[in-house]
Amino acid sequence: MLTGKKAANIVQLSAAGLLNAASGKIYKDAVKASHVKPKRIPSVISPASKLSRITEEVSSRTGLDRIPVVATAASTVASTVCSLPLEAEASAFLYIGSTAYMGIETSSLAMNARTAEVNLSNERTADGKFLMLRYFPGMELLGDCMRAWAKEGKDCSREALAVLLES
Repeated sequence: MLTGKKAANIVQLSAAGLLNAASGKIYKDAVKASHVKPKRIPSVISPASKLSRITEEVSSRTGLDRIPVVATAASTVASTVCSLPLEAEASAFLYIGSTAYMGIETSSLAMNARTAEVNLSNERTADGKFLMLRYFPGMELLGDCMRAWAKEGKDCSREALAVLLES
């Protein structure tokens, strides 16, 4: 560890479903179901929190001064959204990586029967807002298949895949 201190990032806990996005409190039932002793859960921190300085050991091994360590967004989704030029409330975005997701960033939480019915999740952002997201898993599997097909000499262009999808 860089600092020798343990902490749980609020964004990461939210993305993992262990944190109530509305209250910012850990779901005690989830902790109980995981068989983790509550005393083992470190303090909860927010992105941009100054954790501490790097340890003497890390400093000597890297040649760095004892610089401060600051918490990141700690979630691929939250980090990606930080970099987007979203200009208006509820601007939509689509991210395609190992998992694809589409969503909006909003200042208020949307948790109700309809969002659950259409499989939307709510996660915290790095700046305290909320992401309403829909995940589309399987992109990593598709990428692995495309690489294997390409090694076999098969056409894996977008056009070829579109033709396959239409057939």
